[in-house]
Amino acid sequence: MKIGKVNLSYITLWFAILLILSASFMTQVWTIASRIFGVKPLEFACVIGISLTGLGMLLYISRQKLKFFKLILSLIILCLSFWYAWRQPYFVKRIHTLEYYILGLLAMRDLIKFPDISISKKISYALLLVFIVACLDEGFQALLPYRSGDIPDIITDLIGGFAGIILYLLAKGQNYCPKRIDVI
Repeated sequence: MKIGKVNLSYITLWFAILLILSASFMTQVWTIASRIFGVKPLEFACVIGISLTGLGMLLYISRQKLKFFKLILSLIILCLSFWYAWRQPYFVKRIHTLEYYILGLLAMRDLIKFPDISISKKISYALLLVFIVACLDEGFQALLPYRSGDIPDIITDLIGGFAGIILYLLAKGQNYCPKRIDVI
């Protein structure tokens, strides 16, 4: 889908739509699934899924041939992202935070392809997408009688998305700063 000069992939757009819809009905899905499978096995399955996602990210980072500093910084951001998600009060919110992490990563992956847009604008556009999806998500939840839309949830989603954006930039290993700055 083309938005101005930017062309977002269908994967990113569908993932954003999935986030909005799934968050609105996550409580019902979680309740039904926990009745069928039990809470502990369901949480265990989610932990396995989250762990596999983390291992996938570690594998991705390790294959980028990063210099030592960027590798360490990437690992720190990855660990902090998972730690932050795990600090959320509800298990479902932990998953939701990591979903926004993935949305930020996908958005940056799409935007990085445009050489005529500065890196600061790319980060701003990616954050704007995360913010719009978070606002739509919380706004839709506020309309539902069994859910509520909260501003702290938008902030949490933005933090998750920002971590994904930064990790993508680090993991790509490209230098986005000028090589030399001339002082007049």
